[in-house]
Amino acid sequence: MCEDIFTALKNNDMALAKAVFSLDDDVDHFMFFILRLLRNAAQNPVLANELRIDPLDCMDHQTLVYKIEHASDYSAEIARHMVMLEGTKQEIPEEVLELLVIAGTEAANLYNNSVAAFFSKDVPFSVEILKRQQMLEKLDQEIATRAFTGKQRNAELVCAICSIRDNIKRIGDCAGNIAEIAVNRAFKETI
Repeated sequence: MCEDIFTALKNNDMALAKAVFSLDDDVDHFMFFILRLLRNAAQNPVLANELRIDPLDCMDHQTLVYKIEHASDYSAEIARHMVMLEGTKQEIPEEVLELLVIAGTEAANLYNNSVAAFFSKDVPFSVEILKRQQMLEKLDQEIATRAFTGKQRNAELVCAICSIRDNIKRIGDCAGNIAEIAVNRAFKETI
């Protein structure tokens, strides 16, 4: 969903944005199913063994599932704002849109890499993800500056840009949180 929403944003693809928005409920339902499985696996070592999960890792997996669901929510929010702007016939200025796409693509890459790091327990990769979050912070500040000092004076447009910017930042935060869990999981095994 994260990659799709930034593809939709870049190409102004409303059909893809609406598809991302509609997927959010499915992600919520799937999250509840996975959480139920993880809770049962934490209490039932036989089930945990069948799922190839250490019962002690169930909490880490549960946190991962929550972060994935949050990233889905943030992607759906971006989609909602895209559709809203289309409905009011407003467009994000090109220079701001370009920054949003760059930041969003970086956030989506960090997110995908952090999930990979979670399963591989790759500490150096996780630390690199945490360092790359700083680039998102710089982009976030630049987007904020351009959103408030640019040509756009319409409050609805500025609010939509700020909301999209905030949701990109939150996806990046999810990536950082997942990377931190990956580091903790790797060190938990050495203790």
